[in-house]
Amino acid sequence: MEDYGIEVKGEEFIIKGDFPEAVRCGEIPETNHLVYQLKSLQLCNMDLQSIIDSLNMIKDVQNERIKEALFEYALVKFFKNFKSSSSRIKLNSNKILKDSLKEDEYIKAKKCFEYYDALRDKHVVHDESRYSESKVLAIINNQSSKILVPKVLVLGIDSVLTDDEHVQPLESLACISLQ
Repeated sequence: MEDYGIEVKGEEFIIKGDFPEAVRCGEIPETNHLVYQLKSLQLCNMDLQSIIDSLNMIKDVQNERIKEALFEYALVKFFKNFKSSSSRIKLNSNKILKDSLKEDEYIKAKKCFEYYDALRDKHVVHDESRYSESKVLAIINNQSSKILVPKVLVLGIDSVLTDDEHVQPLESLACISLQ
């Protein structure tokens, strides 16, 4: 797909490009499956570029919460393109990976894809994993103490997912998908 700049002047949209004889531009109705496919591909393209940009921003951000938000945004947005939706055609991960990679690379990328899909489903969206958990701990005194349990603590444990080990493979999958 080619990318043309659009300028807004009042209520007019001016498409920048070499169309010297054009007098107007009209939207093609979605009565044809090809129009639906083109619209879907454009939405996926926009998402994938946004994902790559977000993952690249993580390197420049110091705040861990912002890094985490950028990573989770990228993860959820990436898999939005591979899940069923009424507004667009879903991308086929097998086709994209097989068409873009050699067999040994495909096997690694497929495992990577499945890892991130499970991470999205079980940790970020539905919280069914061990990436975040809490523990209830009891401080226990010796038996001669008047108070056997002086304190109960609740400890929160959250895994770091914004390191290069997690960010780079997701960025690679997004780049492959964008091709």
